[in-house]
Amino acid sequence: MAFNDEKVKTKPQRGGLGKWVLRGLAILILLVALVDLVIMLIPMPSPRRPMSSGGQTVIFESSDTETSIIRAKNWAESNLNFVGWAARAKSVGPNELYILKRNESWKSALEIGQVITWLFLLILPFALWIVSSRSALRKG
Repeated sequence: MAFNDEKVKTKPQRGGLGKWVLRGLAILILLVALVDLVIMLIPMPSPRRPMSSGGQTVIFESSDTETSIIRAKNWAESNLNFVGWAARAKSVGPNELYILKRNESWKSALEIGQVITWLFLLILPFALWIVSSRSALRKG
């Protein structure tokens, strides 16, 4: 049996793109989980006492860093959180979330929801990676 310089045709493997799409999605979700963890671990700045100067009372004065931390934490709690989505359904934006935090049940729900969401965002990339690996093994 001789091959006379004929090119052997092989069947192109399908699913290679799907595998990389799933892996890219897993990496993106893992990055979101890490950013969410960092935002969760940054302590909320404590409010300062009202200051009076020249007869006028300044209710709250904060630095740009403190304001950025508060906005980032409120954004994460309203957009990266299942309970935050429920708050958004009540037409509460990320900057008005502090009103809900005054209610102890909402405050507890937001904190628990943040942890559950973070765990979900941590487990989901590994599940996607395993599914992409198994699909590559089946087609290979």
